Amino acid sequence: MMQARRIGEVLVEAGFLSADNVEAILERQQRTGQAFGKLAESMFNVADSTVIACVAAKLREHCQHVNLAHESIDPDALAALSASDAWDHMVLPLRLEGDELIAATTPAGLDDAVATLQQRLDRPFKLVLVEARPLEQFIAEAYGFEGVHLPETAAA
Repeated sequence: MMQARRIGEVLVEAGFLSADNVEAILERQQRTGQAFGKLAESMFNVADSTVIACVAAKLREHCQHVNLAHESIDPDALAALSASDAWDHMVLPLRLEGDELIAATTPAGLDDAVATLQQRLDRPFKLVLVEARPLEQFIAEAYGFEGVHLPETAAA
């Protein structure tokens, strides 16, 4: 629930929620397991696009950059997102840490990844940032896309 508290803090700082609103959302989230953003929308009429923008802004500040070659991909995590959603939105589920899904995306695709995961998941998630070319290759390999061959790029 730590991620939800940080999202709440961003929404409070931006003036969309009060501290009391955040506490009410966290209490309901504890009981229901629903995503913080979905609860903010249903309980306090905070638009989904506002939550997504705040989440993406917070992630840009704190997202860890990783090398996909050093990450293992858990098949249980892959099941959280369809192959077409992963490819269309350039987001790759990597693993589950408790109930939280850890997924990779690119800095340019962060807003789209947040929106997709907010819409598709009923669990908390954390994003890490990666380079675009390896992400495309890893999504293709992880989901078994046939016929996806990315040309090698010359080393600089």
